Amino acid sequence: MAMKRRRKLLAGGIFLAAAVLAAVLGVRWHRSPRRRVNVMVQKIAQTSSMLSRDPLNPPRSWEDVLVGRSGAWPDYDKLVSELAAIGPAGLGPMVEALGHDSSDVRAAAAEALGRIGDGRAVPALSRALKDRHEWVRYKVTRALGRIGGPQAVDALVKALEDEIEAETSLLLTAVGSFPGGGEDVYLCEIAAEELGRIRDPRAVGPLIEALTHPKGLAAHAAAEALGGMDDKRAAEALVAAAECDNPYAQQAAWECLFGSAGTPDPGGTMLEKLGEGKLFAVVGLGEWPPDCDTARAVEALVPLLSERDLAWRAAAAESLGKLKDPAAVAPLAEMLAGEEDPAVKCAAVWALGRIGTPAALEAVPRAAHDADSAVCKAAALALAKTTRPSGAQEDP
Repeated sequence: MAMKRRRKLLAGGIFLAAAVLAAVLGVRWHRSPRRRVNVMVQKIAQTSSMLSRDPLNPPRSWEDVLVGRSGAWPDYDKLVSELAAIGPAGLGPMVEALGHDSSDVRAAAAEALGRIGDGRAVPALSRALKDRHEWVRYKVTRALGRIGGPQAVDALVKALEDEIEAETSLLLTAVGSFPGGGEDVYLCEIAAEELGRIRDPRAVGPLIEALTHPKGLAAHAAAEALGGMDDKRAAEALVAAAECDNPYAQQAAWECLFGSAGTPDPGGTMLEKLGEGKLFAVVGLGEWPPDCDTARAVEALVPLLSERDLAWRAAAAESLGKLKDPAAVAPLAEMLAGEEDPAVKCAAVWALGRIGTPAALEAVPRAAHDADSAVCKAAALALAKTTRPSGAQEDP
């Protein structure tokens, strides 16, 4: 009898110990980084799937992510922040998420890895530069720039060289704002920008190559990147670019040289170059010195909105948008109403959105119904930026 009682007690003790152990292991699993990453991945994937099937939301593109998923996905940044908050302990499952079926999950994983800043993620991010979705590649490129280090530089240099070699080209009137059909040019610019942020001397050679390339966006970004590097080769390349035939490289090189050499009246110099018929001066007027009266620049740029050359009209509209002078609203709205070229329309819409006054924004919604899809995207992006949630983060 006593033996039977002892056996029951022993069995009960074993059962209790097993239950406690299971509970402890369950709590540990519940709190484990892998499970937390898996839960966040599932949330992002489910939300992405619901949005893609929602008839009230139009088909989404990567521009939605660039403006914080305004309206369509206001919690995107919050989900990425929660994913990044898991930290290096979640590195393994986040790297695995770079291969997820959902492009939203892959983009979020890349952005989270960039925020964490752990160099162990660089090899996987380098492979992800070949992702089939352009905005995933955008997030991967930004992540590599944030992490930095020799491996990240190697990956960004390779990406820059690959994109230049691809020879893709698209006239984008606002830098990086309208990637439809020209994603590689845009990503080429981002790769150059991130290399400039890291300032590794090994990037100077590829950036000089990009500076002399006929693709405007890549040349402009390369010039700006070289301007931030303390390297003789970079300075010599900028001096040469200031007189080259590429207006984007000219303008960026001119800004960099003014920044280093200094000048008593840089705005006046730009007006002088404008009088000589230099297109880069039109672009450069958008960088009018903050301590100078913008009225001089606006007065010089407004007549160019009616130039026969569409490149001049687009450049003038962009520069007026950068100046943010309300005096430019009426001429830009009038130009938008009568303009036929889609690229110039995009420039006018971007400029009005950049100025952002009520009068400027009144002219934008009409462009959202334009026959050209690029103009519609430009209008949607301009309006989305004005309604960005206060807590949403922008890419640097």
